[in-house]
Amino acid sequence: MTAAIMDYRPKTKAAHKIKKDQLEMVVEMEPVVDVLKTVAHNKSAQQVVMGFAAETNKVEEYGLRKLAEKNCDYIAANRIGAETGGFGSEENTIILFDRAGNRKVLGPGPKVLLARDLIAQIAKHFST
Repeated sequence: MTAAIMDYRPKTKAAHKIKKDQLEMVVEMEPVVDVLKTVAHNKSAQQVVMGFAAETNKVEEYGLRKLAEKNCDYIAANRIGAETGGFGSEENTIILFDRAGNRKVLGPGPKVLLARDLIAQIAKHFST
């Protein structure tokens, strides 16, 4: 493992819900393997790697940065924390970026249909 292929997770995991009055305001983190970056770094010429970027702001900027840093073929970026879409909603909008710099907006629409659209985009990759 190298520092370039690392990510982080909380150092300890609670066995049960921690009540607000028992909550520490510091979360210790420990390094773990960055799965997406590792997979993309070790892919073969026949493989396609798609990453996902769930962001609260600067969705396009951070999505493009992740595409480059993780060496993915595609990044599906979406905004979380909005009134509609993201976590806790059946609807979403995705901005799909490819390695060539192309940008395609999928949605807004039901997540199940957006998933089908993403699969169709990957299928196109193999048909060209």
